Amino acid sequence: MDVISTLPDEILCHILSFLPTRTSMATSVLSCRWCYLWRTVQVLDLNDRFCYNHERSSAGAHERFLAFLQEFVPLLHSVRKFHLDLIPRATSKPKLWKLYFSPSVDERSRRWYMRSDTLVSLVLHGNIYLHNVAPGEITLPSLKNLDMCVFSLNLGAFLYGCPVLETLRASLDYKIKNNLALVEHLALDSPSLEYLNLHLWSPCAQILVCDYPNMLKACLDIGAHWSKCDWLPKLLQALCKTKFLRLATSTTMGLLHDAPVLDLPDFCNLIHLQLDFEYLDIRVIDMLHNCPKLQALKICICERVPGYILHRKDHASNVWTQPISIPNCIISHLNTVEYQGYQNTAEEQEFTSYILQRGLVLKTMAIHANFFSECKKREIRKALSKIPRGSIMCRLKVD
Repeated sequence: MDVISTLPDEILCHILSFLPTRTSMATSVLSCRWCYLWRTVQVLDLNDRFCYNHERSSAGAHERFLAFLQEFVPLLHSVRKFHLDLIPRATSKPKLWKLYFSPSVDERSRRWYMRSDTLVSLVLHGNIYLHNVAPGEITLPSLKNLDMCVFSLNLGAFLYGCPVLETLRASLDYKIKNNLALVEHLALDSPSLEYLNLHLWSPCAQILVCDYPNMLKACLDIGAHWSKCDWLPKLLQALCKTKFLRLATSTTMGLLHDAPVLDLPDFCNLIHLQLDFEYLDIRVIDMLHNCPKLQALKICICERVPGYILHRKDHASNVWTQPISIPNCIISHLNTVEYQGYQNTAEEQEFTSYILQRGLVLKTMAIHANFFSECKKREIRKALSKIPRGSIMCRLKVD
């Protein structure tokens, strides 16, 4: 008995929306009931893989897919989500809300023009070159979510056409002949931003930022070209109202080692801080002076064989002196500390001891010693358990 065909069209279309469009189209041969059902699905998920084979040239495959796309032009008026995986050309029709665009064709000289009054979410991944975009060529007045992983980008000109953008994830890693290209100017002038995830591994000469009063979460992965990153304190100052901050390994290590001084703003609203390291720098405690309301701190160390520590000249000569004044957050707000990749080094023991003894409101200290045997973990747990605790509520976990 064909039970599924008795379901209402709305439910069947919802089911088909999770399938690639070509698979959805294939259901038209099942029966008259299914013949035109796929045409009312409000999600298009198209790619060009079926067009390529050893008998057809790339140009021929390209032309065939373009002809295939023409079949869907009449349907675009009702589409809500469009996932296109092929060519560097995208057209947003009046009711389009979401667009995923991932081209497989490398066309650096193509000009980009994108206009849509209703597009809310846009994902651009792959062989996309947006360095020659000019202000006015991108007009997306309703766009709130932008996810970009592209080869080159004039970010300022792109964001100029996105006045209400709330979420930005940008991965910029420009390469020219196996060398990282210099980004002359990076503009992040989007005052409505609430979420920022910036991956930048090309040296950048200067940056334009603004005040981000609604910032909730910021993640920074800035490459190790610190001679070209003297603008980083300016970016951190602009993000000082965020509630969640994550600094990737290169960013954290650069701040503590390669920057002339530790120049941080006061993160007055910060409640969750994640810092990634190659190896722990005990001066992370000094950073907490700038986070007066911090409630949760997470330290993540790159996973290595136990006992292997990346020795550097500046690290070997660095001796941390306990601050005269204890960071305010440790006394009054910090209730959760998580340490991922614990190696049981002297620096880590000193850090753990400092937090346990001075954390007056600490509730949980979680130590993840991933590479150690259960026997070694018991030894670590026993040693840490002997440290006096400033909070009677503190629970120590070692796994």
